[in-house]
Amino acid sequence: PLNMQASFRVGELAVANVMLRDVVMSLVASDGRLRVNPLRASLYEGQYSGDIRLNLRGEEPQIAMNENLSDIQIGLLLLDMKNIQNIEGEFEAKFQATSSGNTEAELIAGLNGGLSFELQEGIYQGRDFWYELRSQKARLSGDPQPPAPENPKTDISRLFGSGVVTNGVLQNNDFIMQLPFVRLNGAGQADLNQMQLNYRLNAKVIGSPEFDDGSNLDELKGLTLPV
Repeated sequence: PLNMQASFRVGELAVANVMLRDVVMSLVASDGRLRVNPLRASLYEGQYSGDIRLNLRGEEPQIAMNENLSDIQIGLLLLDMKNIQNIEGEFEAKFQATSSGNTEAELIAGLNGGLSFELQEGIYQGRDFWYELRSQKARLSGDPQPPAPENPKTDISRLFGSGVVTNGVLQNNDFIMQLPFVRLNGAGQADLNQMQLNYRLNAKVIGSPEFDDGSNLDELKGLTLPV
């Protein structure tokens, strides 16, 4: 029976440790249907916009979402959300989905839709891709191990992909990551019901940097390495 029109503005709002600023929200409820649109906020040097519809007229609530993130500093966001401290970069994503259910598990199991994502100028702290490759090569060939980097990191020029969600399982067939001198292509699944990943990546070496000791890995150029 709820009939309401309302609008809200909030200077700062914390949701699950995520800090939102300049929140603008308009809500309309009528005849068992509720819509939040527009829903906008600033967060982590970027923007969020959303359109959320809720239908409560049947036995199970039905929800439809259209979510957009742009120019987000992913390192700041993940630090507040999950205390993850080893990823940086500018992130954007689009997500459209529908679902129905009376519990969180039912809503996840009924999730259907699509998404796309992109990360630019990223850095993965804690692992140096080329050191790991040189170390494995030295171990296999019996050569001395290369000196370990003091501050290991891997630069990510660009990472992007898209996917389709069916009954809570994301199928992604166009995962692409561009590293200096390497291109990774892959496909796989992310099962949100079981919180499990199943991916295969192929890393194609298109060149080699010259390392501090004057060595390189030119002999790997053109090879594709399964991950």
